[in-house]
Amino acid sequence: MTDYSSAIAQIQQATTLQELSNIAAEFPATATGPGGVLYSGQLANGVDARKVALAYAKQNGLNILDNTRRGQFLADQSVKDAISLSAKNIFERGGSSVTDAKASAYDFLYGNINAAEGSATSLWGRASATFIGSLG
Repeated sequence: MTDYSSAIAQIQQATTLQELSNIAAEFPATATGPGGVLYSGQLANGVDARKVALAYAKQNGLNILDNTRRGQFLADQSVKDAISLSAKNIFERGGSSVTDAKASAYDFLYGNINAAEGSATSLWGRASATFIGSLG
């Protein structure tokens, strides 16, 4: 298990979403060799595409975002909790209600398919774009 305590301390001190993005970006989201697996959402039968993609990547020795350092960082429960709280506080300071701030913090971390085009990209979305770009 990786110790993210230093990054979590930085997250807790962040005052802008850009600072949070910069902290996450310190962890590489690049593939380490040829081939990669991409996924999103659920399959037609309701099965989580992530579970299928992880198994397929492992079975075939392929890259997948979840196994990059940034994927592991963003998936860590302590990191997720710290980012969610910090982002919520940032949105509240910006005038959002508690309910809206919680929703915006979730969208900042994971994304929102219904978000307006050109709106802020999620941390997972940025990681995904970096990962895809590294597949060559």
